[in-house]
Amino acid sequence: TILDVLVPCTAVTRLGRNNEAVQKFEKLFPGYVFVNMRMDKDTWYMIKNSNHVLNFVGHDRARRNAGGGIAAGRGHVVPTPLTRAEEKRIFDKIKAQAVDESDLLQVGTLVKVCQGKFDGNEGKIMEVDHERNRYLVRMDLFKKETPTEFTPDQLAPLQTMVEEEKEEEMDPELKAQLSDAYDNRVNPFQQQ
Repeated sequence: TILDVLVPCTAVTRLGRNNEAVQKFEKLFPGYVFVNMRMDKDTWYMIKNSNHVLNFVGHDRARRNAGGGIAAGRGHVVPTPLTRAEEKRIFDKIKAQAVDESDLLQVGTLVKVCQGKFDGNEGKIMEVDHERNRYLVRMDLFKKETPTEFTPDQLAPLQTMVEEEKEEEMDPELKAQLSDAYDNRVNPFQQQ
């Protein structure tokens, strides 16, 4: 009996038509399907004879020809169950791919490169690959838009950097004077 079927996927955000962010799912292990089952002849036969199933992952039993010798090609594959360590690694990878909605680096965000060869350049995030933890940023290099890949620690959102710089430059006394002047301003349209 088949208990569970799993095709691990991860969310990837890309720019679609009209530069809108589109979230798609990409397979973590393309070409593989994980099946939790009790192995017997019926389940083996059902999976082996399903459309688009080539073979199980496991070790081969050599094919024999009519004369009893070993024939070329893959023989009968004995499915090998995943070890607990492999199972834990796969499920940890799936859990780690969960998308954090509070992430500041999203498709369309203006960013500034803080590390590496392109330090100081600005660009726009065009694609987010959560699986590899990479961001594709389109920057203006040599009068030509060039897509370049970065890690999150190499990028900083441009809007928050501008706000932080403004707050650092503002003297507290000057800020208090400006707010008092703003609160006590005279409305030119008010009749006196």
